[in-house]
Amino acid sequence: MYRLMPTQFVVDYFRSVLLKTFNKAQLKLTNYSVYNKPKYTSVIIFSEQRRTFSVSTFLTSKLFTEHENDFAFQVMKKISLPRLENFQLKSPNEAISSLEKFNGHLNQEWRSKTASEIIQCFIDCLDYCVNNNITVADPRFDKLVDGLVDHVEHINDEELSQLLQCLTKYPSTDSHKSHNFHDIWSALDDLCCWKLPTWTLEKMFHFAELWYNLRLARPSDFVFEMIDKLIRKVDKLTKEELIIAFFYLKVNKRRQLPFELRDALDRYCEQMTIDEMALCATTFNFCKTSTKSSVFCSELIQRLKQEAKTVNDATVKSICQVSRISRYNSQFVKYLHENSSKLNGTHLICTCFYLNLCRNFEFAKDFESQLEDYIDSFSIDEMAVVSMGFFKSRTPIQSKTILNNFIRKIKRERSKIKDISLSAILKLLRLSSTPTLSEKFTDLLDVLTEEVDRLSNLSCLHIALLGTNLQLLHEKSVSKVSRKLVKDFGDVDKIRLKDIERLLLVLTTFELHPKTEPDVFKAAYDEIHQERRLTEIIRHPKCLPCILHYLSIKGIYSYELMNRILDPDFIIETFGKSPKSIPRELFCLDPSIEIECPDYKGHRLSKEVRRKVTKWNTEYTPSVGQTKKPTAADLLAIDVTETVSKIVIHKSHYFINHILPHFSRSDIIICKNIRREEFIKIEGFENYTLGDIMYPPKRDDCRWYAICVIGRNSTIRDTTKVLGLMNMKRRQLEKIGYIPVIVLWNEYRHLSDQEKLDYILNKIC
Repeated sequence: MYRLMPTQFVVDYFRSVLLKTFNKAQLKLTNYSVYNKPKYTSVIIFSEQRRTFSVSTFLTSKLFTEHENDFAFQVMKKISLPRLENFQLKSPNEAISSLEKFNGHLNQEWRSKTASEIIQCFIDCLDYCVNNNITVADPRFDKLVDGLVDHVEHINDEELSQLLQCLTKYPSTDSHKSHNFHDIWSALDDLCCWKLPTWTLEKMFHFAELWYNLRLARPSDFVFEMIDKLIRKVDKLTKEELIIAFFYLKVNKRRQLPFELRDALDRYCEQMTIDEMALCATTFNFCKTSTKSSVFCSELIQRLKQEAKTVNDATVKSICQVSRISRYNSQFVKYLHENSSKLNGTHLICTCFYLNLCRNFEFAKDFESQLEDYIDSFSIDEMAVVSMGFFKSRTPIQSKTILNNFIRKIKRERSKIKDISLSAILKLLRLSSTPTLSEKFTDLLDVLTEEVDRLSNLSCLHIALLGTNLQLLHEKSVSKVSRKLVKDFGDVDKIRLKDIERLLLVLTTFELHPKTEPDVFKAAYDEIHQERRLTEIIRHPKCLPCILHYLSIKGIYSYELMNRILDPDFIIETFGKSPKSIPRELFCLDPSIEIECPDYKGHRLSKEVRRKVTKWNTEYTPSVGQTKKPTAADLLAIDVTETVSKIVIHKSHYFINHILPHFSRSDIIICKNIRREEFIKIEGFENYTLGDIMYPPKRDDCRWYAICVIGRNSTIRDTTKVLGLMNMKRRQLEKIGYIPVIVLWNEYRHLSDQEKLDYILNKIC
């Protein structure tokens, strides 16, 4: 359902919320081949028919229409601002109705004309270009564009607004880098940056909206600088301006949410609608910034719970990517950030909106503090705008006040919160998740589980994902979401390949296999081999290795697709020439193939590449007296090693190394002679090098044990169950000849020295 909605819808929706808030405040700012679907088995051998695909970068429009920003834009529109009447688009002076007139009009020496005449020409040619689908990338515009670039510094504010509005109505070019179009917008972006210091907030927001309508909010330096300016004035922003700030933080995506903006959010979150809170939450998500404010998060969660039954689907769909271009936006964001202490609530929301567009923006600490002052007054949609700004700028929220407001707001409005707002807030909550939030998350998931049937697929997916960062399992919600989503796996308009990948992440992380119709793992396996998914695989090649990795955790392998993604050409084109850039999910497949797919004949990583990737993906083996300060996991490993040394007596009777190179932590290897009932010296590993799978020597009179120390991050929270990846490790150790001995942190650490010896001896004997 969400795929059918245009990208602009999400941001337009959030912007409508912002505009509505402003009305309340009475502000003055006016190549692949077809192949057969293979049979599903635990280990799959594909036919030899070759399937190829390219992963070259496209300059065409996005395959999957983004809509989250459009939703946010609609939220902003509800915060209406007084219009600058003299900035409205004028009518053409001369009607161009024929090709001859059109060619003649453009074929003039425009470098000798005035800036006003050049802009009027763009307006005069607009209707003809729209009717005949002619873009400014057409070579006939070359002379006009040359003239514009020459005279850009002479354009006044009104003419600048006229031209930007006119450009939004022209047929779209293939890319913002297209011929002529790039020259036009980059020159105008520079002009906006130059004029920025003299503009009021009302005028800044007017031009930021124009850059957003052009789909150039992310590369725009102006929007970036505008956000910086808003952040510097954060203490003077109204609630409405704060929501707008969060929106532009979200769409710009070029910086993290500053502390000042997050702090200011707390002051207004209670006054925000569920959609406004979702807008803010999505900003946190896209800025990759966790919410530290308990006020905002509590309010958001409370609102979600209260409005879960009536929430609009669009509110939850805010998770999708958004347009994030334009240098004007960048400078606008920077300006807002530098003035965050002077921003009021409205300004803060505006800043988050444009931060959402810029994304890569680092927030100052006092921005979140300023946000706390207004978070109570924010609607849920305004909170969503703020969330988007924080998420897109990759800034976690630190303020407990803001986080608590999120939670309360979601609970209070759970019955009417929109899908996009819910998704935005859930993403931010996951980004900002800390162990202290685990109980609140469980409570929230209890409430949201009841709303799964009415929510969109994307919102449900984020419900399932909420506890992953904390290893927090809420089996009821995950199972219900799985049953809902699996029904739409065959519909590319309802479920993306990325959504399938994310769901598999949740299920394999918690080692869940819910009863679904069809079976969720079989359905996922079948779907990645469908011709209808090839376009997604070509467009987003990094998604397939992840899906194959998650299936491998369940012992499910696709020989043909593994052959494709382990092809050196695919790896270089997708991830680059450096082995360091190869992701862990792709690397894990190679050793797994060696262990579990002995008849596989396809591409593999070279020995040298695997050695290098292993080096970058494994952790050092902790030891007593190490220079680096030991972590809790290090201390646990050292303690277990000391206990094992007491059991085997001699140091030469145990061996610590990365037996399985695709697992980051080393294991303790011991060998017991079953005839003499004693532990013996470890021998036979001298010829192995880093990156090798270290098979134990084959001796009928010996048993080889691999002692695996399982830390807090490898178990499901508050249980003694290990995560799916650790179960995969246990299975693979058994396949290569070891008896795995699992030492759980929460069973071991509280034992006395003698109890620790007995604990391990009982597992060995």
